Amino acid sequence: MDAGSRRWLDSGRAMTESLLTALTSAVKATLTAQFDTAFIGLLQYGSTVSPPLKPATDVDLFAIVEPLPKGRAARRDLALAIEDAPQVRAALQALKLAGHHLQVSLVLRNLAEASKFSPLYLDWTDQSRILHDSKGLLATVIQKTQDYIRDSGARKVRHGLLWYWDMGQGKTANDLFDIGWL
Repeated sequence: MDAGSRRWLDSGRAMTESLLTALTSAVKATLTAQFDTAFIGLLQYGSTVSPPLKPATDVDLFAIVEPLPKGRAARRDLALAIEDAPQVRAALQALKLAGHHLQVSLVLRNLAEASKFSPLYLDWTDQSRILHDSKGLLATVIQKTQDYIRDSGARKVRHGLLWYWDMGQGKTANDLFDIGWL
């Protein structure tokens, strides 16, 4: 690839990163406006953290809000309202015009729920970006998960197009529920 083509690809990647940052910033601003200090954390994880961005994918976000409504329906409605906020819709539209048909996939947890281990946290050790962490909980969860992976010998294994976690020494991700988190 010649230098001109490389610059063109780099400029396109930079524009996509800028549009993706605008989207995550819009979600963060919406959460801040709606919850103020009850909004504790926001983390982006998954394939949108590391380029290249796929043309059609989910932007996986994990938010901590305390308190949160009880019940799945109430939380689903809250997540949908955040995803439908005007500034989030505008950011998604800008990405669509740039050729990226993305959706927001927002996981909402309260402080107690986020403080308990979830197998989801394993992937955060290599594909995540903390966007807001007022109590340091997300950074602590990532550090404790990295420590466990290092100490246990767990490893991420590729099998064809898929990845899975080999937890080492005959363990499963469910064993992590008992390691004492926060």
